[in-house]
Amino acid sequence: MWARLSDGELIAGSDLIVMGEWLGETQVAFEGMTRTQGVGVVAISEVLKGQRGPGFVLVERPGAGALRSSSDPSFERGQKGLWLLRAKPGGAQGIYLADNPQRFVSESGDPGRIATLKRLIGKS
Repeated sequence: MWARLSDGELIAGSDLIVMGEWLGETQVAFEGMTRTQGVGVVAISEVLKGQRGPGFVLVERPGAGALRSSSDPSFERGQKGLWLLRAKPGGAQGIYLADNPQRFVSESGDPGRIATLKRLIGKS
């Protein structure tokens, strides 16, 4: 279960906000880790808040075999929309979290919601 965030809290708590497409995810083993970690990739088409990166962003996902809840966000290859990401605390620079269902707004699901959030961010 997730605590619902207001639009202001969601935007303020996001370090990187982009329009982009989910390209997929894979499992990786970082040095010193005993288990794998999931890492997904979002191809960026527009940056609305944060530093412009290399055209994509890495998003941490649960590792293989990790416990998951039915309310955990899941993404499918080709999903496009607005990504409100937060930097992973204490993690490697450039790794972000989409750890709340509100952190992704599907382009096909609610374009009006995206327009509202863009206005609030200051990019209409």
